[in-house]
Amino acid sequence: MNTSARIAMLLVMILTCACNKVSYNKLNTAVENDLILFSKTEIPGELETLVESSRIVVLGETHYVEEHHQYISLLLDRFGTKGLCFINEFSNAYNWMIEDYIRGDIQHLPYTIRLLNHTWLEKIREINLSHGPEFPVSFYFMDVNQWKDDFKTSIEESEKIVGEQSIFALIKILDVDRNAYLYELEDLKEMLEQETALYQELWGEKWYNRYLELIGLELESCRYRMSPDENKRELFMLDFIQSARNRKPELKTIINCGMYHAQKETMMGTDIQRLRSLLEEKDPHGLASVAFSGIKGKRKYKFDDDQIISFNIVENTTKENLMHMIGQKAGDQMSMLLLNDEIFKLDMDVTYSAGTVRVAPGRQFDALITYPEISILKSLTDFSY
Repeated sequence: MNTSARIAMLLVMILTCACNKVSYNKLNTAVENDLILFSKTEIPGELETLVESSRIVVLGETHYVEEHHQYISLLLDRFGTKGLCFINEFSNAYNWMIEDYIRGDIQHLPYTIRLLNHTWLEKIREINLSHGPEFPVSFYFMDVNQWKDDFKTSIEESEKIVGEQSIFALIKILDVDRNAYLYELEDLKEMLEQETALYQELWGEKWYNRYLELIGLELESCRYRMSPDENKRELFMLDFIQSARNRKPELKTIINCGMYHAQKETMMGTDIQRLRSLLEEKDPHGLASVAFSGIKGKRKYKFDDDQIISFNIVENTTKENLMHMIGQKAGDQMSMLLLNDEIFKLDMDVTYSAGTVRVAPGRQFDALITYPEISILKSLTDFSY
């Protein structure tokens, strides 16, 4: 490349950056015009409209936040009675248990489920049991079995109901990190598929189908654990959502997951196609993504992490930061910012609870909801682990 061409390219880059630079005054004005303030017990009309007008709403959370669990339970209360499919990012091995629990068929759940699902589990059970045999809310866990003992725990819990099953004896003692475990799963699945009539008579059709699905999903989870691939995990969740929605396609679906998965365009995390984008690729109509974040408070990166992170975005970011602007204007109230204005499609500094990123929030999410202060999920201390 000659000198003239290099100079021309440099000028283009400078002009492009200048054109894309967000004006503080314009951004601040857009936030002032569009920001909606409300209390933690309110659902603003704009959020109601967004949920009502969407077939699928993807909620991008900051993990392990008590205020988020409480607020989503409020949404479940508001929309659940009309019929709702709620799907959360958690190990799929426990799906039969939550199905039976929210219908009142069983009264106990292992603490591992309650650690990260207690609040909305109780809300959904309350809604369903108060509406008799219709049971309007379905609840599913969509993720791979990331914890090694998830599948074994599920099998052991099932045997408390159907009785101990000799075909699971070996699987319960094998090391899940070894190939022998994978081979045993494959053999179990093949045996159940070849001896359908035998096992349907032994367990009944419902439990036969449950065990077949449990083993099939654990096979996929095992392959993922042995060779983690984020692309495969996103596709796994996509397939699970489609399968769950096909059971009652008329129901509105609310998906709760980490903020990375809820992105329309991948601007945070590794450069792969995320769940929200995959959903849109399958069917672009009636989809919405809402990110949830705290302005200040305490949080954890991992549920079992001893380290507690204290943060205050207003104090620790510059005035040009979008969340700084929101935090100053919202004060001690919750806020909702619809990201329709074209200015939100430009790159800017945004701090989602911890760590500043340079993103275009309007290309990332459809709306942003903030909590004035967040705290660590109460169930993490209520249930020992």
